[in-house]
Amino acid sequence: MQLLNVEQVAEKTGLSVQTIYRRVRLKTFPPAVNSMYVPEKLKNKKHWAKTEVTKWVKSNVKADNANA
Repeated sequence: MQLLNVEQVAEKTGLSVQTIYRRVRLKTFPPAVNSMYVPEKLKNKKHWAKTEVTKWVKSNVKADNANA
């Protein structure tokens, strides 16, 4: 599983770090992966599965295009 930290997620999605955390709380963005899947050296930060972030981006681009 390829992991992205919050800064990488922000870059990939175009959202700010604050917006990512807010959307996670509102359940409108995928949650960070369970810490049992994060290597020990990375456990001090939240990480997201790249596949989940990519799916979210694709589904939101489709939704934006449908509303245009």
